This record gives sequence, C-alpha cells and structure tokens, in this order.
Amino acid sequence: MKRFLLVNFISLISFFCVGQNSSVPFRQFYFNPYLFNPAYAGINGYTEAYLSYRKQWININDAPEVAGFSFQYATRKRVSLGLNIVTQDVVALRNTTAMATFAYSIPIATNQSLRFGLSGGVGTNNLHLEEGEYDPNDATIQNALVNNVYADGNF
Repeated sequence: MKRFLLVNFISLISFFCVGQNSSVPFRQFYFNPYLFNPAYAGINGYTEAYLSYRKQWININDAPEVAGFSFQYATRKRVSLGLNIVTQDVVALRNTTAMATFAYSIPIATNQSLRFGLSGGVGTNNLHLEEGEYDPNDATIQNALVNNVYADGNF
C-alpha cells in the first residue's frame, strides 16, 4: 500500500515539473498549435495571422523576451502553407528563426484526417556583449561569435 501511494505521489508531482524553456512564444498552443507542430498549419480551413509578445519579468534587466509572427494559408485543396518567425532575447543572446511550412491532409472519414507537415528555414544566434564584459580570448565566446547561422526544421 505504501509503495502504491508513493508511486501515485511521484506521478502527480511529475505533472508540475518542467524540463526546459521553450523558445516558442509562451504556451500559445490552444490559440495557435502551428507554433509547435507544422501539421497544424491551416487546420481551421482559412487564412490566419498571429502576433505574439512576452516579456517574462517586468522591471528586471535582461529579462527573457519573446516576440513572434506566424501566418497560415489553407488552400482549397489538401495543402496548407505557413510562415513562422520567432525572436527570443535572453540576457546577451538573441535567437531568431524563420521557417516556411508545407502541410498536407489526407481525409480518412467525415471530420477526420491524417495530417503531415514539414517546416524548413534558417536561424541565427547573436551575442550582444559590451566591451570589457568578456574575455576576448575565451574560445566559447569566439565560437559563438563565429557560428551564428544554422538550418532549422520541424516534421
């Protein structure tokens, strides 16, 4: 009985734990699920545009800040197209991604379908460091300053 209660207690606690901070604009899944899964592009059957912004801690310097724009276009066929741009600032690091999406829907039954989505794009990382805030010989910082463009995608 004690083991059963312990397992249930640990299971309940796991619902409140968070492992990482998503760069996607803050918990907008119910309003715009396309931010998390490209297969949701155009799922409502019409054109949609979203703007989102969040500054996490007001009145604290270098607080995390996220801004995003997404656009979805559902064609009359089974194809949907989308565009997603997100910028996140955390202390001295700015991460920006821009991705285009192609989504396809296969009808299974009335009001049911199987959806696939593929997004591809580019991302950039930029360090905003003031003179004297860092050691110019630090290999990690030099690597971050040189390697700042990358390919990004979702399926």
